[in-house]
Amino acid sequence: MANSLWDDCEIIKQMSDLNKVIEQDSNLGKGFRIGHSYFCNLSENADENWYRNVIKYEIIPLLEEYWFDNDDEVKKHKSNLQG
Repeated sequence: MANSLWDDCEIIKQMSDLNKVIEQDSNLGKGFRIGHSYFCNLSENADENWYRNVIKYEIIPLLEEYWFDNDDEVKKHKSNLQG
């Protein structure tokens, strides 16, 4: 990524791209897309570290469940999300 991970536009793009992949996966689909609720609890202290923690402790474990039988898919998205 050219800019910091902590960039609204970059976060939106990453989640939109990931949701397209999830939606097109025949084992998942529309109902498995990642929603905005993971990013709603912003406080004054929300920063790039907060974002990294959401990805590490919320999103990546979810992807590991979704693609429990496809490590390569998890690694690809993990790499994209963690920069």
